[in-house]
Amino acid sequence: METKNEYREVLFYTYTRNIDLNFKRPKNFILYLSDDLSQWKKLYRKFDGVAKIRFDKTDKIPKGFKLCKYQSDKTKCIECKLCMQKGNKVLFNKH
Repeated sequence: METKNEYREVLFYTYTRNIDLNFKRPKNFILYLSDDLSQWKKLYRKFDGVAKIRFDKTDKIPKGFKLCKYQSDKTKCIECKLCMQKGNKVLFNKH
């Protein structure tokens, strides 16, 4: 059985803090860098998107980031898909 073409209709996405990943990803695999402390800004282009945790809800939303819509207005993930798209910078409130 050939596995490289399986599940083409499924979108896979994940978050990582490993900045040294170097592998060829299929088009349906989205990889977000989890950078809560803004340590790796210069590497953001290496990933499909960036995710952060906002530890204090009174802190401003960083420039270029969008707050998770579920946490801001209870939009369901299946409707929003903000963190399932390439090129986004998503902010999650600590919970």
